[in-house]
Amino acid sequence: MVKRRQRAASTGFTLVEILVTILLVTVALVGLAALQIASIRQVTFCKRSDEATRLGQSMLEQSMALPLTQLQAAYTEQGTPPPSWPVPTPTNPESWSPLVMKDGASLMTHVGADGESYGPFTVQRYIDVAGAGFLITIRVSWIESPGRANVQLSTRREI
Repeated sequence: MVKRRQRAASTGFTLVEILVTILLVTVALVGLAALQIASIRQVTFCKRSDEATRLGQSMLEQSMALPLTQLQAAYTEQGTPPPSWPVPTPTNPESWSPLVMKDGASLMTHVGADGESYGPFTVQRYIDVAGAGFLITIRVSWIESPGRANVQLSTRREI
């Protein structure tokens, strides 16, 4: 008869066992949530990098297609942006702000991946004399947690 009571008392889970199990499951779920957040950040960074690279390549190709006289004007004129940047779209006229910085670099802010719409990118174009030609550098940057990230593309155009 004593054996029956011991068996009946030993069946089931105690409150301590249930609490320990809940604690372990909670720790595992918090770890998985942190992994998911890191994964989302990495995917977002890769997407932005890809968009920035495509935008930079497009701007570089536009700059390479300019006549040499416009490249020379973009290099020598400090007061106005070169004519290669796209004009603001009628649907979003404030989508970018063309500026020429002190070092002669052209700047577009709030640019989308297509180069015309509103977006997270800042595009800088540097034109410098390199031997018997021009060195054209496009830098596309965006705000990434923590800080800024950028993609830089360069090419040389011979005269």
